[in-house]
Amino acid sequence: MKINPNATPVTLGTPSLATVQDVAASADAPCVPHTPAEDAGRLQTARDQLRDMPEVDAPFVSAMQDALKAGQLRVDTAQLAQAMMDFYRK
Repeated sequence: MKINPNATPVTLGTPSLATVQDVAASADAPCVPHTPAEDAGRLQTARDQLRDMPEVDAPFVSAMQDALKAGQLRVDTAQLAQAMMDFYRK
């Protein structure tokens, strides 16, 4: 595979204006205290949702593979190599 450093980068997951506005609106919402039981219930719900998620995001991986094949994704190989070395040195 040839990596083209001049290819147009792919942007995945860019938030829409509506998403940004929703986040901004929720930041203005008052903070309501919760009981430990309510917090535990929310935490258990989050754990259940996380457990049910696939370990690998197959659609994202596929999109990245397609972008690489099409030459639409720039990869700084030196930065990637350094990040891998840093990770495995820990």
